Amino acid sequence: STLCLQFCVNGCTQFGEKALYISTEQSPKELSRQAEQYSWDLDGLVKKGKLKIEYFDVTKSDEYLKQIQDFLAETGLH
Repeated sequence: STLCLQFCVNGCTQFGEKALYISTEQSPKELSRQAEQYSWDLDGLVKKGKLKIEYFDVTKSDEYLKQIQDFLAETGLH
């Protein structure tokens, strides 16, 4: 998680890229708390439209891959 977050944060802050982080283990709040340990402002990047964090709880459904595919199709990110 930390390496992926760092990749997303660096892409947003250093290169002006937009990033999508899909989590199947941690909620956006948990990720934000984790990022604070490294002084990364995930909430600020989300508010600026630079970062989108989507959480899919794999314990509640066997169809989480379909949910992710549907999300990507809806956003045009596939």
